Amino acid sequence: MKVLFFIPQQIASDPVSQQFAEVLQASVGRYEETSAVSSVAAFRQSLHDASPDLIHMLGCPGHSAHQAMLRAMRQKLPVVVSTMSQLMPWCHPSLFDNRLKSVEQADAIHVWSQLEDTEMRKNKSLERIQLVANCVVTNSISAEQMALRMTALYQKVIDSNTFRLMNTIEKQAETLLLRKGLERDEYCYHLTAEDIQLLQDLTEDSWRKIIIHANNEDIMNIIRQGAEELDLRGINTPTDRIKRFPQKIRKPKGRLSTTELISKNHITKTIIDNLRVDEKPSPLEMEICLMMHNLNHLLESSQPVSRHYLVQAYTLLRFNDYDEDKLSRMLKRLKLDKFASRLLAIFDDTFAIGEGFSPLPLIDDRTTDHLRQTLSDLNIQ
Repeated sequence: MKVLFFIPQQIASDPVSQQFAEVLQASVGRYEETSAVSSVAAFRQSLHDASPDLIHMLGCPGHSAHQAMLRAMRQKLPVVVSTMSQLMPWCHPSLFDNRLKSVEQADAIHVWSQLEDTEMRKNKSLERIQLVANCVVTNSISAEQMALRMTALYQKVIDSNTFRLMNTIEKQAETLLLRKGLERDEYCYHLTAEDIQLLQDLTEDSWRKIIIHANNEDIMNIIRQGAEELDLRGINTPTDRIKRFPQKIRKPKGRLSTTELISKNHITKTIIDNLRVDEKPSPLEMEICLMMHNLNHLLESSQPVSRHYLVQAYTLLRFNDYDEDKLSRMLKRLKLDKFASRLLAIFDDTFAIGEGFSPLPLIDDRTTDHLRQTLSDLNIQ
């Protein structure tokens, strides 16, 4: 792991903070590859030159450092901030507010004393707080112990942000495993030799990220089935003792309802009632309509959606028999036909539906791209 420390020059004005910074960098450096910068300009340059895996900022960032921190996060780099008692109650109110805003977006907040930990946890906007004692001011922990606990914090941060840190190959690998796990007939996409080689070349770290994300998205059973059918031993990478912070997006578990409307929209309910009379749909056709409405409602209202929901929608549409013309009419009356067509275009990206297996014409336009981005923002795919 490559760790880039941002140690602002004002740290030198406090002997305890200065000594902590020196001891921390030296002790962590025994276990991880480290580098350090003290200016925003050097920090920005190091993001490019050093290619760090994680940023550790000492002290609450000022305005310029905060902007640099946000740039690092836009580059998908996790950030740990050591507040160094700069957010304690005796801070000036205006200074406190500015400092609080600068650390709220960090992936983890490191505090160095029990008092600081207690005070910081009183603020409900701060969830990802971790105590690692400062060996400079206490004999209860050695420099080596501090380093080991800090590197464990770094790994905890990485494991808490797996989707953001997954590279293109890892995301592709998860999709390939999904395809294999969902392979039910000869018309499904069959993995190529290049696909299988990509999966065989995955590192333990890549498997770790895929497994954690698959558990988040409630698709682990399918991923495991795909991996076992290909005899990929990486699926057995141990993850049972992984420690993580609470997820910023709390994902639902289980199936999306296909028997009732999630929304309380009376107009939609009336349309559904009329469809039952006019079209006399089969239970499956009604399930598909309700599922499409519920999925669209969740996405439009920015509520959590899991990849399990997308797999559920795909399998319902792909592996069942229904009247496609009737389904098309029903979705059109619900004003869900274009949403369904765009979702099917995304399913074609993910699962390679294949010509003749889509109940609606695919629509791949700017609105579809926006839907893709929404799914990415929700840490789905």
